[in-house]
Amino acid sequence: LYFTQLSYALQTVFWTSATSVSLAQHFGVRQQLRWVKLLRRIVQPLFAMCLPVSVLVSLIFLILLAPTTPHALSFDSVSQHAANTCCLLVEFGISRLLVLRDHLPLFVGFTVAYVVLVWCNYSVSHRWPYFFLSLDGAAAIVWYMTMMLSSLAVFAAFVGASRIKNRCFPDTHTSSLTDMSQHGASLA
Repeated sequence: LYFTQLSYALQTVFWTSATSVSLAQHFGVRQQLRWVKLLRRIVQPLFAMCLPVSVLVSLIFLILLAPTTPHALSFDSVSQHAANTCCLLVEFGISRLLVLRDHLPLFVGFTVAYVVLVWCNYSVSHRWPYFFLSLDGAAAIVWYMTMMLSSLAVFAAFVGASRIKNRCFPDTHTSSLTDMSQHGASLA
């Protein structure tokens, strides 16, 4: 089970939710409907997890995996890792979506859940999906600390970029997306 696959699944939920909210707004679906309210509430936190995770996956792929894996630099592999990151970066640039510090527990929870899932999978398969997740040897603690600090650094970078975006574009909302309907803004 690869982190890339899990992040793609999360992105599918995000893109589906964001598109549904935008279409509901565009076609005049009542904003008070329960499913519309639910989707509006989850789009921002989903985005706050997807964007940093996608960038982290791309960085790990380019820095750690591509140099050590002969087939990693194939067109398909590179484009799969880059395309979703580019789409999310464009979404960050053109939408009102932000990465907020309040979403850090979700981001950390998602990455920790993946690590626990990998450990459980290893107990059955005796195979690590990535060499740096192996618990064999003294280097494991260094790898895990490096991954944790890298994850937090990427998340913090997007929190900072969101603050700059919010200052430059005051219409950007820092609370929830429930305010979007009041301003007539599109989400996706």
